[in-house]
Amino acid sequence: VIGATGGIGSICSRLLAQYCGEVVLVARNRTRLDKLRAIIKEESGKSADVCTDITKAIQNADILFFSTNDPNCLIKSTDIKGGAIICDMSIPKNVSKEIVDSRKDILVIDGGIVRPPGDAKFNFYFGPPPGLAYACIAETMILTLEQKFESFSLGDNISMDKVVEIRNLGQKHGFTIAEFRSFYSKITAERIKTTKKAIKNRTSTANIAYS
Repeated sequence: VIGATGGIGSICSRLLAQYCGEVVLVARNRTRLDKLRAIIKEESGKSADVCTDITKAIQNADILFFSTNDPNCLIKSTDIKGGAIICDMSIPKNVSKEIVDSRKDILVIDGGIVRPPGDAKFNFYFGPPPGLAYACIAETMILTLEQKFESFSLGDNISMDKVVEIRNLGQKHGFTIAEFRSFYSKITAERIKTTKKAIKNRTSTANIAYS
């Protein structure tokens, strides 16, 4: 998880630790990384790795989550192993379109895209294709429907209880996660097939000491 100590990144890290065999937390501030690692240890009983070097951290990663406020592309195409799956939740994106075009053996998914119920028309353009919304905007819509005049995900200290609550409220009102897209275009079955083939064909690399 790149940007692991941010509000969304930390929640993702804590959730992923419940399901993944190994989680690597990546951010600039080592003190904050150690604090997050302690939280994960307390919640899940697992020992996450921490790293401040993005290139080193991702070279052996199977799945990568980007959630940063850095407006730049943070990686090179040569940093990623074949068959890697990347969820880029950052706006602006941290993974460039050039990487997607040059590496047919990886899968890059736009994160945080939600489909509101019905035929939603926003009457202005803010990025996603018509009828889709960023998760932060969907959150505001859901809270408005519930007449909850508060924010659930501002700042770095996002409550896990609020995450569960907004998920349940979204399901109640018919909000769903949008179908997988990459740079807002639908991901083809052929692209998924190519990535699966790369996963099967890649060779194991040596374990990396992150900290």
